[in-house]
Amino acid sequence: MAPISAPMSIAGMPPYLRNHYSPWFRSMGFEPAGGGAGGGQTQQAPGLEPGGTITAILVRGDVSIAATGTVTTVRGKEITAFGHPFMGGGAVSIPMAGGTILNTMATQRRSFKMSAPGPVVGELVQDRLPAIGGILGEGPVMLPVQGTVKTPAGEDAFKFEVARDPGLTPRLVAVGLSSVIGSRLDVGHRGMLRMKASVHGDGFEPIEISRVYGGEKNEMMPVYAAVDVARIVASLWRTPFGPAPGMRVEMNAEWI
Repeated sequence: MAPISAPMSIAGMPPYLRNHYSPWFRSMGFEPAGGGAGGGQTQQAPGLEPGGTITAILVRGDVSIAATGTVTTVRGKEITAFGHPFMGGGAVSIPMAGGTILNTMATQRRSFKMSAPGPVVGELVQDRLPAIGGILGEGPVMLPVQGTVKTPAGEDAFKFEVARDPGLTPRLVAVGLSSVIGSRLDVGHRGMLRMKASVHGDGFEPIEISRVYGGEKNEMMPVYAAVDVARIVASLWRTPFGPAPGMRVEMNAEWI
């Protein structure tokens, strides 16, 4: 007997990084799979109704990570869904959206659905043993992350947002940053990665970090850079007083 896994749609992440992070996602009760192309979000999705698709959005933008489930009830602006826990977090604040099922993968090990989230239609506020609960309306505030990645092929700007969660947010910042770097690098050759980042917030001066990483055929180089930034986020996020208001992250990376 094992708890039911929630299908997790991931877009904007290179396959080798998805394989790297998959054991962590599975340890939390998710079954990761590739999602829609681009940012992974569809412009239109069916409205939430019993038996329909619902997605809990953890990351959205140039990287998209969302867990897919089934709506159970809709009563006015209140909904219940999944029929099992999401992450077991109790009171939560996670963007809620509809979704479109792209494909159903049938396997003997564990069948799952490939999906793409739609626009945000509300906020998930409860994550309990029998179900998740949400309220239709405006979505919650997320943590913005933006910057640039420069390579010999040119310079690309990126932007994504991360759901605010007491434990997961710093890790999801690392997952997102490693994805935007890794999808733009040719890590099969010898090279050097320069990274400059800053963490901003209301009431304090920006905290800056600068690192240089070198190696040969090192696929984990984007992960090293992303984790160094996420550690700064974690130190400000997990304080006895809660996260600093107005937090945002900027990063500029260059591959030589």
